Amino acid sequence: TIATADGAGNIDNDTANIANYSNGADWNTLDGNVTTVGSGGTGSESYYGAADLGGNVWEWNEAIIGSSRGRRGGAFNSGTASYLQSSDRYGLPPTGGDSGFVGFRVASSFDLVGGTAAPEPNTLGLLGLGLLVLKTLHRQKRLS
Repeated sequence: TIATADGAGNIDNDTANIANYSNGADWNTLDGNVTTVGSGGTGSESYYGAADLGGNVWEWNEAIIGSSRGRRGGAFNSGTASYLQSSDRYGLPPTGGDSGFVGFRVASSFDLVGGTAAPEPNTLGLLGLGLLVLKTLHRQKRLS
């Protein structure tokens, strides 16, 4: 669903699968504009609770595409929903800037609710491997 916005830039049509694209959010005398992140409510959240991964502005990512940096997610001025698909990959030279339609997201593994850092998968893997080694050593010691 194409997002629309109130006069303050908040998405005002919270529905399932909402995203700010195709110049739908007209406010602040602009034909299409960015909206307040998270204002789409649960309709804009991913499975993991991240808001607005599609639409608003293209987001730089770590992918290298030719001599360009990867970008995904579409922007408020993207014409069709196909730009919002996670399978679509685009590149843009880092010097391009793209007139304010590209941004980036800073992510953290910090749990805002519990206040603890979530362990990285490698940490859990190493812990499991260590326990397996200790169990094997203990078993060998018992047999000798």
